[in-house]
Amino acid sequence: MLVLGIETSGSEVSFALGDRPNITREAVYTTSFDLSQHIITWIDALFTSAGCSPADLTAIGVSLGPGGWTGLRVGVATAKALAQGLCIPLVGVPTFTGLACALASEVGEGTIVPLACGRHNEVLAQVYRVENGDVVAQREPRPYSIPSLCESMKNLLPPVTLCGEGFLKHQQELAAGFPASRDTCPAVCRAGMIVARLRRDGVDRPLPALDEIKPLYLMPSQAERQAGIVVTG
Repeated sequence: MLVLGIETSGSEVSFALGDRPNITREAVYTTSFDLSQHIITWIDALFTSAGCSPADLTAIGVSLGPGGWTGLRVGVATAKALAQGLCIPLVGVPTFTGLACALASEVGEGTIVPLACGRHNEVLAQVYRVENGDVVAQREPRPYSIPSLCESMKNLLPPVTLCGEGFLKHQQELAAGFPASRDTCPAVCRAGMIVARLRRDGVDRPLPALDEIKPLYLMPSQAERQAGIVVTG
């Protein structure tokens, strides 16, 4: 089972190829608004380095966000085009879920709060509880100011582990507002985590149609902000 993972929700994008039992290749790039010009080239380079081709794939996994509007749109659109062209399954994995599940074995029992960068000084956050190896979402992802997030975390069951790009950006403020938290590594979601999730869950199950797989933006695009449109998901 050869799986391609695509993760484009943050300031760094990554692509991974995974076959049982390990991740075969993973590549990470720092990106900006030129992602659409490079994404196919970067994926092609990954196949070349691994000595295989897209025809060898059995499935594709793509990170759905939350995260940056442009990165998610380009990543999901590319994944859909590849899956449709190759006639293989596409599985969308929420970014926070992929990160929380990857960290569950390291954290053990406790609470994981992945954070992404939001507008201005906000973060996007979701709460997961880890019990007996199972990762269960406790709240829906949503934007928070740093003070409101710190206040809301006071009621979470300890220990509370913070991770993600939003944590890296606001680490000092979060430590001051919620000193009971702890950080862990790896801190951000990578395509290898998407691949690992897909290989664990498999694709021999009912999956959404391609047109039902949509990014979880939470943040509006520039055009939507100018038009006064509110994005809810």
